[in-house]
Amino acid sequence: MSLYLINTALWAQVVGYAEYKIKLAEDDFDFEASLYFNQNNSLFNYKANERSKWVLDDNISKLQIVYTDAQGYLVSTSLNTGNMMIREFCRQNQPVVYPDIVRQNWVLGNENKMLEGLNCKSAHTVFRGRKYTAWYTLDIPSAAGPWKFNGLPGLIVAVEDAQKEVNIILTSVKLLAESEDKSVDFSKSDIKSREEVLQCLDKAYAEFYNKNRANIAKLQAEFPDLIITNNNLPAQRPRTEFE
Repeated sequence: MSLYLINTALWAQVVGYAEYKIKLAEDDFDFEASLYFNQNNSLFNYKANERSKWVLDDNISKLQIVYTDAQGYLVSTSLNTGNMMIREFCRQNQPVVYPDIVRQNWVLGNENKMLEGLNCKSAHTVFRGRKYTAWYTLDIPSAAGPWKFNGLPGLIVAVEDAQKEVNIILTSVKLLAESEDKSVDFSKSDIKSREEVLQCLDKAYAEFYNKNRANIAKLQAEFPDLIITNNNLPAQRPRTEFE
């Protein structure tokens, strides 16, 4: 059975809804996100916007262009198997979906602290080239978590990598009494392999980087006394997952 059919099966009653702030390594800004979860499945949604080309600018030094739509970026997870369907964007008006399988090997820590009014415990893992510390709460005994993180004895409340380039924090959570169907039908989506999506992202970033350099060179030739920079734009695409 294909992964997208597994993920579109009707869920049991949704038992919780959480909101997060998420910043991945490729981001210059925090983004609002939501997580629906029950005993078997979760659906994480972020970077949703009505504009297909969403430009964020702090008018100082940070600028980020996000290609998206009203549905946004999705991570649909089977908590029992680790099977996921990921919806992202490689180019404007071109959402892509790819299957992924994630099984993080967590090492439970001894640290405790309060976050958002919840008693939290620490856990550590290495995931696709980054070292992460997560905080989870036994107050909500769910294996769900934000983005691709899951598999702890309680809901994951916060995640941060050792370089502090990835930061995810819970802002609110509530348990739901009524059933809601949050399954997503990916059967009509443009389904690629993870490798194909990564190649598309690398190619799109290289095109953007080279176009930016060409524009700067053109302006510099026209206005030689003008100081023009690319705001330290890296030559390689920033990425959360190195592997």
